[in-house]
Amino acid sequence: MTAELWSDITGVALPKCNMQGCCCRGASPSVPYFKLLEKAANGETFARDFFTIFLPYDSHESARAVEAGLVERTLRAAEKDSGFRGPDDVVFYKCRYIGQDNKCQIWEDRPELCRAYPDTPFVVFAPNCAFEPWATQVRAGYSALKDNLKLLNEKKQALEALKHAQQASGAGAWGNSDTPFEGGSDYTKIDALLDSDHNDLEGLNVVMPLLPLFLVSPLSSTLDTL
Repeated sequence: MTAELWSDITGVALPKCNMQGCCCRGASPSVPYFKLLEKAANGETFARDFFTIFLPYDSHESARAVEAGLVERTLRAAEKDSGFRGPDDVVFYKCRYIGQDNKCQIWEDRPELCRAYPDTPFVVFAPNCAFEPWATQVRAGYSALKDNLKLLNEKKQALEALKHAQQASGAGAWGNSDTPFEGGSDYTKIDALLDSDHNDLEGLNVVMPLLPLFLVSPLSSTLDTL
């Protein structure tokens, strides 16, 4: 994914880069050095491009002298990542093409990994990076979307259970054929909600409170709690 796509999904506006050069002078991939080498040897585009433009620092101290804040944050994050066996697995890099003015010297020809960065809001950002507040908001929006999806799935499962229960009892979709609810005693409304690409929380939230009014089923007590 790209930052633009994350913004589109969550509705969080993309920030303007502060031009600090932190991501170019304190880069550290989310996989250990030896694994990145293996990926490059196997022809993975990201790994090959990364080693083409980034040069490793000879030590953590050398990297700290340039990007202390980002180095410390990255090392703390690596401690919680089981993919890293220890601090020595974390290697920091600097781009060979960043100028003293923090501008990219190959901007028009930069590789895809640079064009896509940050491709996720879950990377480690440098202090005062313009993308850090963006990432915080996007992560919150993403979490809310997951919660909504979980609720949607729960309500769809309840509708499925309702349909099967009514079919087993021989009753209509809404309990009786004289219901005032539009759609009568068939299952059109339930099927439309379950099968349509457009069924969403708003549509389900309209229907769910009405179900106990017309439902002749032991499921009504369960549905009331949703």
